Amino acid sequence: MNILACPRCGSNSHMRKVSAVVSEGTATSGYNVSSTDLASKLQMPPMPRTTMTGSDVAGPLGLGCLGSWIAWLIIALIGYKVLQIKIGEPYVIGLIVTVILVSIIVGSNFSKRRQAEAMRVNDEIKQWHRMQQIWDDLHYCSRDDIVFQASNPSEFSSANLMIGWLAQQEQIKCGPRAGRPAPIS
Repeated sequence: MNILACPRCGSNSHMRKVSAVVSEGTATSGYNVSSTDLASKLQMPPMPRTTMTGSDVAGPLGLGCLGSWIAWLIIALIGYKVLQIKIGEPYVIGLIVTVILVSIIVGSNFSKRRQAEAMRVNDEIKQWHRMQQIWDDLHYCSRDDIVFQASNPSEFSSANLMIGWLAQQEQIKCGPRAGRPAPIS
Protein backbone atom coordinates (compact mmCIF):
# COMPACT_ATOMS: atom_id res chain seq x y z
CA MET A 1 0.00 0.00 0.00
CA ASN A 2 1.38 3.39 -1.00
CA ILE A 3 1.39 6.04 1.70
CA LEU A 4 0.94 9.57 0.44
CA ALA A 5 3.99 11.71 1.21
CA CYS A 6 5.02 15.29 0.50
CA PRO A 7 6.76 15.43 -2.91
CA ARG A 8 9.36 17.88 -1.57
CA CYS A 9 10.36 16.56 1.87
CA GLY A 10 9.14 12.96 1.49
CA SER A 11 7.40 13.02 4.88
CA ASN A 12 3.74 12.51 5.65
CA SER A 13 3.84 13.81 9.22
CA HIS A 14 3.35 17.46 8.20
CA MET A 15 0.57 16.80 5.68
CA ARG A 16 -3.12 17.55 5.89
CA LYS A 17 -5.93 17.69 3.41
CA VAL A 18 -6.49 21.31 2.27
CA SER A 19 -10.24 21.10 2.84
CA ALA A 20 -9.60 20.04 6.47
CA VAL A 21 -7.18 22.93 7.04
CA VAL A 22 -9.76 25.39 5.71
CA SER A 23 -12.64 23.83 7.63
CA GLU A 24 -10.78 23.76 10.94
CA GLY A 25 -9.41 27.28 10.43
CA THR A 26 -12.77 28.92 9.67
CA ALA A 27 -15.34 29.96 12.27
CA THR A 28 -18.82 31.35 11.64
CA SER A 29 -20.85 33.37 14.10
CA GLY A 30 -24.10 34.67 12.67
CA TYR A 31 -23.14 36.55 9.51
CA ASN A 32 -19.52 36.96 10.58
CA VAL A 33 -16.90 34.59 9.20
CA SER A 34 -13.36 34.59 10.51
CA SER A 35 -10.46 32.54 9.22
CA THR A 36 -6.89 31.90 10.15
CA ASP A 37 -4.31 33.27 7.72
CA LEU A 38 -3.59 29.75 6.48
CA ALA A 39 -7.28 28.91 5.96
CA SER A 40 -7.76 32.19 4.07
CA LYS A 41 -4.77 31.42 1.88
CA LEU A 42 -5.96 27.87 1.07
CA GLN A 43 -9.69 28.43 0.56
CA MET A 44 -11.35 28.42 -2.84
CA PRO A 45 -12.31 31.82 -4.24
CA PRO A 46 -16.03 32.56 -4.11
CA MET A 47 -18.18 31.20 -6.91
CA PRO A 48 -18.46 33.73 -9.76
CA ARG A 49 -21.70 35.66 -10.06
CA THR A 50 -23.16 38.31 -12.32
CA THR A 51 -22.17 41.92 -11.78
CA MET A 52 -25.04 43.50 -13.74
CA THR A 53 -27.74 45.36 -11.85
CA GLY A 54 -30.92 47.23 -12.73
CA SER A 55 -29.01 50.51 -12.62
CA ASP A 56 -27.04 49.33 -15.67
CA VAL A 57 -30.18 49.92 -17.73
CA ALA A 58 -31.78 52.71 -15.69
CA GLY A 59 -28.92 55.16 -16.28
CA PRO A 60 -28.71 54.89 -20.09
CA LEU A 61 -32.50 54.72 -20.40
CA GLY A 62 -32.99 57.82 -18.25
CA LEU A 63 -30.29 59.76 -20.08
CA GLY A 64 -31.67 58.70 -23.46
CA CYS A 65 -35.19 59.81 -22.55
CA LEU A 66 -33.92 63.08 -21.06
CA GLY A 67 -31.82 63.72 -24.17
CA SER A 68 -34.79 63.06 -26.47
CA TRP A 69 -37.00 65.33 -24.34
CA ILE A 70 -34.43 68.16 -24.53
CA ALA A 71 -33.99 67.66 -28.30
CA TRP A 72 -37.75 67.85 -28.87
CA LEU A 73 -38.01 70.89 -26.59
CA ILE A 74 -35.40 72.65 -28.75
CA ILE A 75 -37.22 71.58 -31.93
CA ALA A 76 -40.52 72.85 -30.47
CA LEU A 77 -38.96 76.21 -29.53
CA ILE A 78 -37.43 76.58 -32.99
CA GLY A 79 -40.75 75.62 -34.60
CA TYR A 80 -42.66 78.06 -32.42
CA LYS A 81 -40.28 81.01 -32.77
CA VAL A 82 -38.85 80.59 -36.27
CA LEU A 83 -41.52 78.71 -38.18
CA GLN A 84 -44.42 80.21 -36.23
CA ILE A 85 -46.04 76.78 -35.77
CA LYS A 86 -48.53 77.19 -32.93
CA ILE A 87 -49.99 73.66 -32.84
CA GLY A 88 -48.25 71.36 -30.34
CA GLU A 89 -49.48 67.98 -31.59
CA PRO A 90 -46.54 67.25 -33.95
CA TYR A 91 -44.08 67.95 -31.14
CA VAL A 92 -45.89 65.76 -28.62
CA ILE A 93 -46.19 62.89 -31.08
CA GLY A 94 -42.51 63.25 -32.04
CA LEU A 95 -41.49 63.30 -28.37
CA ILE A 96 -43.51 60.17 -27.58
CA VAL A 97 -42.18 58.30 -30.63
CA THR A 98 -38.59 59.30 -29.78
CA VAL A 99 -38.93 58.22 -26.13
CA ILE A 100 -40.37 54.86 -27.27
CA LEU A 101 -37.55 54.36 -29.81
CA VAL A 102 -34.87 55.25 -27.23
CA SER A 103 -36.45 52.80 -24.77
CA ILE A 104 -36.45 50.02 -27.37
CA ILE A 105 -32.83 50.67 -28.41
CA VAL A 106 -31.52 50.85 -24.82
CA GLY A 107 -33.58 47.82 -23.78
CA SER A 108 -32.28 45.79 -26.73
CA ASN A 109 -28.66 46.71 -25.97
CA PHE A 110 -29.16 45.88 -22.30
CA SER A 111 -30.65 42.51 -23.23
CA LYS A 112 -27.60 41.69 -25.39
CA ARG A 113 -25.22 42.77 -22.60
CA ARG A 114 -27.15 40.74 -20.05
CA GLN A 115 -27.03 37.64 -22.27
CA ALA A 116 -23.25 38.03 -22.82
CA GLU A 117 -22.76 38.51 -19.06
CA ALA A 118 -24.81 35.38 -18.33
CA MET A 119 -22.70 33.34 -20.77
CA ARG A 120 -19.47 34.67 -19.22
CA VAL A 121 -20.63 33.87 -15.70
CA ASN A 122 -21.83 30.41 -16.77
CA ASP A 123 -18.39 29.63 -18.27
CA GLU A 124 -16.66 30.89 -15.10
CA ILE A 125 -18.95 28.79 -12.89
CA LYS A 126 -18.12 25.68 -14.93
CA GLN A 127 -14.41 26.48 -14.57
CA TRP A 128 -14.90 27.09 -10.83
CA HIS A 129 -16.52 23.65 -10.41
CA ARG A 130 -13.62 21.98 -12.24
CA MET A 131 -11.17 23.84 -10.00
CA GLN A 132 -13.23 22.76 -6.97
CA GLN A 133 -12.78 19.09 -7.99
CA ILE A 134 -9.00 19.58 -8.10
CA TRP A 135 -9.08 21.52 -4.81
CA ASP A 136 -10.94 18.62 -3.15
CA ASP A 137 -7.92 16.40 -3.98
CA LEU A 138 -5.30 18.83 -2.60
CA HIS A 139 -3.04 18.19 0.36
CA TYR A 140 -0.94 20.71 2.27
CA CYS A 141 2.53 20.18 3.72
CA SER A 142 3.09 22.61 6.60
CA ARG A 143 6.84 21.95 6.62
CA ASP A 144 7.34 23.10 3.02
CA ASP A 145 4.21 25.31 2.69
CA ILE A 146 3.17 23.61 -0.54
CA VAL A 147 -0.02 22.12 -1.96
CA PHE A 148 -0.22 19.08 -4.22
CA GLN A 149 -2.78 16.68 -5.60
CA ALA A 150 -2.97 13.23 -4.06
CA SER A 151 -3.64 11.84 -7.54
CA ASN A 152 -0.52 13.53 -8.98
CA PRO A 153 1.95 14.47 -6.20
CA SER A 154 4.72 15.33 -8.67
CA GLU A 155 2.82 18.54 -9.49
CA PHE A 156 2.91 20.95 -6.57
CA SER A 157 2.88 24.66 -5.86
CA SER A 158 3.60 27.13 -3.10
CA ALA A 159 0.50 27.61 -0.97
CA ASN A 160 0.66 31.36 -1.73
CA LEU A 161 0.20 30.63 -5.45
CA MET A 162 -2.49 27.99 -5.06
CA ILE A 163 -5.37 29.75 -6.91
CA GLY A 164 -3.28 30.46 -10.02
CA TRP A 165 -1.88 26.92 -9.89
CA LEU A 166 -5.43 25.50 -9.62
CA ALA A 167 -6.48 27.45 -12.72
CA GLN A 168 -3.40 26.19 -14.55
CA GLN A 169 -4.12 22.58 -13.50
CA GLU A 170 -7.75 22.98 -14.61
CA GLN A 171 -6.58 24.14 -18.06
CA ILE A 172 -4.12 21.26 -18.33
CA LYS A 173 -6.82 18.79 -17.30
CA CYS A 174 -9.49 20.16 -19.67
CA GLY A 175 -7.22 21.37 -22.48
CA PRO A 176 -7.24 24.77 -24.11
CA ARG A 177 -10.47 25.81 -25.78
CA ALA A 178 -11.25 28.76 -27.99
CA GLY A 179 -13.22 31.49 -26.28
CA ARG A 180 -12.37 30.26 -22.80
CA PRO A 181 -12.54 33.03 -20.16
CA ALA A 182 -9.43 34.12 -18.31
CA PRO A 183 -8.59 32.07 -15.21
CA ILE A 184 -10.22 33.13 -11.97
CA SER A 185 -7.73 34.88 -9.73
